[in-house]
Amino acid sequence: VHPKELRFHINDAVKIGHAKRIGHGTDIVFEADYKGLLKYMAEKDIMVEINLTSSDALLGVKASEHPFSVYRDAGVPISFSTDDEGVARIDLTHEYVRATQEFDLSYADIKRYTYNGLKYAFVDDQIKADMIKKLDVKFAEFESKF
Repeated sequence: VHPKELRFHINDAVKIGHAKRIGHGTDIVFEADYKGLLKYMAEKDIMVEINLTSSDALLGVKASEHPFSVYRDAGVPISFSTDDEGVARIDLTHEYVRATQEFDLSYADIKRYTYNGLKYAFVDDQIKADMIKKLDVKFAEFESKF
């Protein structure tokens, strides 16, 4: 199915299905009112998972065609994901390196997107809080070296 024939599925997922996260989301610009949808996603705090390697390998979406910047510029929360780590034989480090090279991310960007991965995780609130505390410590340790 050509993406132009899917002008409704992200919209329906967030407005009818009340999705709090969207995986891939590579065809956002083919939605009927994609700018309105981006605004809605930003306002409702709906995160999009950016899976660069998976989107490239499975969907044929190269980084140069990826809507990462569209989401970022619209203020939609973003996090990076491997999507299928066991199949692709990659890890999050690989995805962050790739994103940094492709989109010239700053350290602050990387840190924000890393925290987003936990903030929007489908886990119990206490587990999430514990994981964020551990991440706080890891970032503090890393930053103390510079």
